[in-house]
Amino acid sequence: MDNRHYFVAFLAVIGLFFLLALITIPIWIPILIFNTPLIIGIYLLAKYTRFGGVLEKWYLAVYDWLVYQSETPRRLLWQGFYEFMSWYNQDTDWVTMNYGYALLTDDGHMIDNLLTEEQDKHECFSLQLYYFITGTNKAFKSLEGKTLVEIGSGRGGGISFLTRVFKPEKAIGVDFSMNQVEFCKGRHSNINQLEFHQGDAETFTTVEGIGEDSVDAIVNVESSHCYGNIDNFFTQINRALKKDGVFCYTDFRGVEGMEELQAKVEEYFVVEKSIDITRNVCYALKLDTQRRLAVIEEKCPKIFVPLINKFSGVTGSRVYDELSERKTLYHAWLLKPKKAGPSEEIME
Repeated sequence: MDNRHYFVAFLAVIGLFFLLALITIPIWIPILIFNTPLIIGIYLLAKYTRFGGVLEKWYLAVYDWLVYQSETPRRLLWQGFYEFMSWYNQDTDWVTMNYGYALLTDDGHMIDNLLTEEQDKHECFSLQLYYFITGTNKAFKSLEGKTLVEIGSGRGGGISFLTRVFKPEKAIGVDFSMNQVEFCKGRHSNINQLEFHQGDAETFTTVEGIGEDSVDAIVNVESSHCYGNIDNFFTQINRALKKDGVFCYTDFRGVEGMEELQAKVEEYFVVEKSIDITRNVCYALKLDTQRRLAVIEEKCPKIFVPLINKFSGVTGSRVYDELSERKTLYHAWLLKPKKAGPSEEIME
């Protein structure tokens, strides 16, 4: 991706942030007015001068800190992004948002017999990621009579699929975007035992229907990189799970970040399985690129298409390249709770 595309994405992020701020906090109006010339100036410098390379490095450093390393700014940025996307796009034929999982075979398929809805077949690789961390890992063969929770349920396609396959007595999707929660309540209303609630991953045991030692299985798919404090999230998982409960978890990080995440996982949980699935995720993105590009072109605001392409992981994007070069790693875990983690205060 050249400098122009990087800075179109940068301006889109800034523009989205200020758009949301204008809606909710009027004080941002003068801030936007005063900063607009600066944003335009940076864009022109990047596009038309020899300083483009330097500005690109600066942009990438700021971008990575905002999106993946900061605490409060990261939470606000991701929340604003998902609130806007869900508000803008209410199409019911788009229900998953993860990068997917594919077998390393010609078509990559593994669960065709479980795809009971027409939309399942279009988003099969994303659903295969859910099945890989639950079904093929044998986290549970059945959830009859039990409670399933997904933290970061997004547009609801993943927990809808798991509920149909494993038939829990109760399933709860929790997401910090109220727009996404409202979308899910309408889109997945045909599944009686499935409900959705707005909630923060770092305090989700306060959500209706979830308390200490109340949940049999928790799923978290490609969501934790949005959280400001991973310790708070893992503490909440330990609080919510029953003693014999299971946590099915998967996400990506840079090489150093993955080492840190692995250490955190081992501090807070009993590790049943730990699997590097980078190749499978990368292959899923390759097989799914044309569909993703078509969905983005059809359903996203034109001004945000370069930005969404960047996040979507299509071939040629930074996400795809870094996965294929193993600069970014994707991991899956099957975990059991520790009722006391690195600090005895976990259960207080």
